Amino acid sequence: MWQHWPVARMTRQTSKALTRERLLGEARRLFRERGYAATSLEQVAEAAGVTARLVIDLIEGGPETNSATDLLSVGFGVWVYTILAFAFLYWVLDGGGPDVRLWTPPAYPDLAFPEQLNPVVATPGWRPQFFDYLYLGFTNATAFSPTDVMPLARWAKAAMAIQAAGSLAVLGLVIARAVNILQ
Repeated sequence: MWQHWPVARMTRQTSKALTRERLLGEARRLFRERGYAATSLEQVAEAAGVTARLVIDLIEGGPETNSATDLLSVGFGVWVYTILAFAFLYWVLDGGGPDVRLWTPPAYPDLAFPEQLNPVVATPGWRPQFFDYLYLGFTNATAFSPTDVMPLARWAKAAMAIQAAGSLAVLGLVIARAVNILQ
């Protein structure tokens, strides 16, 4: 005779915590296997199944996309993860990485911050820190284009274009699905 055990429903907090742990675990694994410079943060998100899962759920339908509230919550989470992922990408790749920038600043930056272009607006010896790259990721994902930091290297232009296009695509899919749910 089969016995049915009650199944507890996962809370939103538990789901978010598990997703965060999955992302961090996959990031550690990929960084260990490939190194920081050889690992893109899109690979981390893909390995954790975050962005790809949302896009599949948006197209085919899924548990997070049947409620407008859940959909907006998951969409916001993907947007935040995208900002963080690209902030790490910019931080790791700009000028050869944080160690190289600290000890031997490049003669020509990959990303031109206003403080580098106009030394009058910054303290002497100013160098970008992680928060500056986080701000870059936020503004690029929000404005869908560069705002104050200009990409000079081709990899930076490509990364910013991919981030802007990805943010726009996720926003479009979330809005389209939300409108569809409300009808």
